Amino acid sequence: MAIKKPTPPPKPAPISKGPYEKRGGIPREKFPYFLKKGPSSIPWSRNVKSRQLGAMGEKLLKERFPSYYGRELSGSEIQREIGKLKNAFPRAKTGTEQNTIREAIARLEEAKKRAGL
Repeated sequence: MAIKKPTPPPKPAPISKGPYEKRGGIPREKFPYFLKKGPSSIPWSRNVKSRQLGAMGEKLLKERFPSYYGRELSGSEIQREIGKLKNAFPRAKTGTEQNTIREAIARLEEAKKRAGL
């Protein structure tokens, strides 16, 4: 009859990592600090174009701080977009392109009316 070795106690489960810690970045405790500072403070986002950076952090910031980052556009911003579309209209070659531009302009003007701007 062989002597059985005692089994070692089970190891504790690993602590779950935050979304950025998995990629070698921010520990879970410090995560809210980086969100407050904006996406440019995320360590691996350095030397990334600002447009890509904005797209990367925009969703997270809107979820985390809806009152600040989820604000509606102002009237001047909507008007600027309408102006850009009106300038693009003569350059549209096909009728479908012109129709989509018309629809976008109408949609923006409707949003502007609904917002009371």
